[in-house]
Amino acid sequence: MYGTDPGLRADLEARGTSYVLAVACRHKFTTGLRASRGDDLARRLPRAAWQRYSAGPGAKGHRYYDWAWVATDPGQRGHHWLLIRRNRTTKELAYYRCYSPRRVPLTAPVKVAGCRWAIEETFQASNACALHCGSVPSWFLE
Repeated sequence: MYGTDPGLRADLEARGTSYVLAVACRHKFTTGLRASRGDDLARRLPRAAWQRYSAGPGAKGHRYYDWAWVATDPGQRGHHWLLIRRNRTTKELAYYRCYSPRRVPLTAPVKVAGCRWAIEETFQASNACALHCGSVPSWFLE
């Protein structure tokens, strides 16, 4: 998962580029005096922290999830968050490390996280014609 790469995150932040990068539930975040795992932080969130937003359109309409975020990395330049997505049916959680040089509403990283579905669909479609590995079918070169 790209969110675990500190070099990538540092490079994006140095360029002033916002990001929303997936991480595992065991990924650690600093929220105060100590580091905590993402799943531990999610368990401690009050009910009021969760808000329902669409992650974007899907094959059967909008994909609604419950979302919460926690400010992380105090003292660092810019704004850092742990973004958590909760499936409304299965209660399964997904975790994202987020950054923006300026303050943004929760809907901004939610929209970016929701783009992942469309990107994965594109990669699956490209797999059918072998473009995902950099190979080009011979008919394409003719």
